[in-house]
Amino acid sequence: MAQYDLNLFDFWLIIRRRRATILFTIVLVATLTVIIPSLFGPEPIYKASSRIRYQRSTTVTGLLQERVVISEGSDLATQAELIRSFPVIERVAKALGLIDKTVVSKFIHQSPDLLGIIYEIQGQLEAAQEGTTNIITITATTGDPNLAERYGTLTAEA
Repeated sequence: MAQYDLNLFDFWLIIRRRRATILFTIVLVATLTVIIPSLFGPEPIYKASSRIRYQRSTTVTGLLQERVVISEGSDLATQAELIRSFPVIERVAKALGLIDKTVVSKFIHQSPDLLGIIYEIQGQLEAAQEGTTNIITITATTGDPNLAERYGTLTAEA
C-alpha cells in the first residue's frame, strides 16, 4: 500500500526545491506593496490649527447698552466669520509675501490674479467656535505642512 502522509522532512525538501519561486514571490509582493501606494495613492493633506481667545472688553455703558438692545447672533460666530474676511486674508497674503506689501487694497479688488490668491487662501481656512467656550479655532488645510502652519499662525496674528 502507498504511503500518502507527509512528514516535516518532506516539507523541507519541497521548500528547498522551490526556494527560487518562494523568494521571488516574497520580493515581488514586498516591492509592489511599497511602490503601488506611492504611485497611485492619494496626495497627503495636512491640517494645522491655531486657537485664539476672544475676550470682549466691557464697560458700564456697554453693559447697560447690552441690557437694552436685543442682540441677534453671537459675538464669537461674528468673530469667526471676520477671521475669514477679505481684510484679514489680505494681511495674511501680504505677510506670506504672495502680495506686495505696498499694494493698496483697492488695486487688489480690481486685479483678478490677486483676488485669486485671496480666494485660494480663504478656501483653505476654517474658523469655528470651540463648543461653548470663548475660544475660536482656525484650521488651515493644504498639501504642504509648512504652508498649513504658516496660514494658521499668520491668520491668528492678523
